[in-house]
Amino acid sequence: MKKLWIFGLTVMLALALACCGGSSGSSNEGSNEVEPDTWYSVTSLQQLDGTWKGMYSDTKTFKKWYEDNGNTWTSEDQEIFGDMILRIDIELLFIINASAGTRSGYQKLTYTFSGGKINEIWEDLKSGELDGPGITIDDSKHSASLTENIDPEPFSEGDLDVAQINQYGTKVRMRADDLGLGALAYGHIIFTKES
Repeated sequence: MKKLWIFGLTVMLALALACCGGSSGSSNEGSNEVEPDTWYSVTSLQQLDGTWKGMYSDTKTFKKWYEDNGNTWTSEDQEIFGDMILRIDIELLFIINASAGTRSGYQKLTYTFSGGKINEIWEDLKSGELDGPGITIDDSKHSASLTENIDPEPFSEGDLDVAQINQYGTKVRMRADDLGLGALAYGHIIFTKES
């Protein structure tokens, strides 16, 4: 079976969350309307202090994912995989300690396969390309997950130039490319402040 690129991709997150200044924004008290987010540039590490969680999901045919990563889809691939669907879910948690100048957290990637010939190839897929240290397999969902903990490491003002914060200081956005996720995700990933 042709080697899959799935867990062969090394996802090293550039944990540089950045928040910017700007005003605290209007609370819209007495109104059910919520202002759309307005994004600002980074001004202070202190604005990132706390726990931030980001989620990303995307679903495409396996053929589309395969071709998007520079591979050529052949008639042999079609015979092996059929019209299989691949869903990628990414969960990211960052804990920023501004006083200590550190960041930590975890990243979890889950790949879920459906349709096509997944029932025929699942055993080979999970025992071959999806087999590896730290990978959790769920046979009932045809999914594989990998969670990596991020130990506390230095985090400074110099790491703040790749993200933006909303007017309320409750959300941070970063481009997938700046997080090292360009092969898996597109556009921006939004992080919501948890605490």
